[in-house]
Amino acid sequence: MFKFPFTNFHELNLDWILSVVKTAQDIFETGRADIDHAVDTADQALNVATQAASAVIGDGAVTSDKIAENAVTSAKIAASAVTSAKIAASAVTSEKIANGAITNDKLANSPIVRENLYPNWYFMGAGTQSSYGVFPINQRGQQSYSNEGYTIDRLLHASVNGEVTLSNRGLRFSNSGNTVGYFRFIGDSVSSDKVCYSALVSGQLYIVSPDKPTTLPSGLIMYISESELAIKIPATFNIGNSEYFQAIKKEIGDNQTLARLKNGTWVLNSIPNYNYSFGKCESYLVKYSTYQRIRATLITPTKIHFVVPIPSPLAKTPSISGTLQVENLSGTAQDGFTFTIINVSPLFVVIEGTKSNHGLTDAVLNSTSGFYLSAE
Repeated sequence: MFKFPFTNFHELNLDWILSVVKTAQDIFETGRADIDHAVDTADQALNVATQAASAVIGDGAVTSDKIAENAVTSAKIAASAVTSAKIAASAVTSEKIANGAITNDKLANSPIVRENLYPNWYFMGAGTQSSYGVFPINQRGQQSYSNEGYTIDRLLHASVNGEVTLSNRGLRFSNSGNTVGYFRFIGDSVSSDKVCYSALVSGQLYIVSPDKPTTLPSGLIMYISESELAIKIPATFNIGNSEYFQAIKKEIGDNQTLARLKNGTWVLNSIPNYNYSFGKCESYLVKYSTYQRIRATLITPTKIHFVVPIPSPLAKTPSISGTLQVENLSGTAQDGFTFTIINVSPLFVVIEGTKSNHGLTDAVLNSTSGFYLSAE
């Protein structure tokens, strides 16, 4: 037995002391990382608490892994608390934003506006081609249309019955016939399966689903036909009952960006540029004025060629609408010609006039009432 000096213990087991010390050392060294982490966490908590108490949280103090799910909600964020300067680059990505989380009514002054795939979509006006800058684009110039076929630019009357009328407040529809009438707006084609159709009608915004028609209070029906917004007009429908169609939109996406609520009123997010809209419409229809004389570029005994300029490339090979005539240089009309478009380029089309033994050595192409090149 060993007698431990300077103690009043008479007997002490040294082996037991050494084993206890070694065990304590092992426990300390094994738990050192946990102890250090606990101290660091305590220091961080103290630092955040101190900053929170002074209403200032340091950069990097709050991270995604420290925030519980649904802990941050819109109601808990003060106005102007989140600004661009406070959000790190690439911190907010599309994957982090739920579908439908951001809508135009949640954006104050800069709504996200996608391209409108309808070239002629703003109808608040009674425009004709002679009234520059007045919508809608209406190269045919009538104030109402009841005949089957195209009416204002890119609006097709797809039935015998029904009528559309222009007004300063928008388009109105009516039907004096005993069967329904149909109109269809024609826009750019798309391959996406995410297409949203919307319409602002008498101050009310409507989303038109391809799966379900929308019936307006008057009884007019909006629906999707051949991937386009269409209007169905009941039989014997009076124009006085019609709503005013102010604007429409076809866009790629899950939600509409045509209009937003402002102080309880639907307002358009944008107004189209007249020149841009007119130029897009001219890809489908070009009007040539009365007495626009175009001189021949080639003459054979049976054929005469006329190079007719176009303002923009046409969507397809056009047809001729209106009455053309060939004249000699003194202005005398030459009867018996038939006309065909034989060449189309981005800058011009070539119209060929054909007549056996016409006897002309020079000629001009003219129209006493104007004519159209239609690629509709």
